[in-house]
Amino acid sequence: MNNIRKLTIIKEKADHCVTDQLVARFNELTEKQGVTIQTEVFTYGEDAVHELTGDILLLSLPLLNELPYLNPLKNRFYFVSFIDPYAYAQLDEKRLLKQLQMIE
Repeated sequence: MNNIRKLTIIKEKADHCVTDQLVARFNELTEKQGVTIQTEVFTYGEDAVHELTGDILLLSLPLLNELPYLNPLKNRFYFVSFIDPYAYAQLDEKRLLKQLQMIE
């Protein structure tokens, strides 16, 4: 995972967001395994997302209806994908780490 320097996640606006729980478990896993990934989480806002750049961008699947505003981000990240936080929350954070390792 040496090539992945920055993982950016854009989550939906919601209290007690499932994405937050997934990221917390993911950060614990990477720390335990000694994997260094800079993870940043942003709450979706049309103005806030225009400034983002980085290596890997994961968008929370509920944001699919905001695609016209998110589409320009594909040119500013090496890899862009949607994640279903509800599906991952029902499984575990290890699957998300494996997905990132396959991207590498």
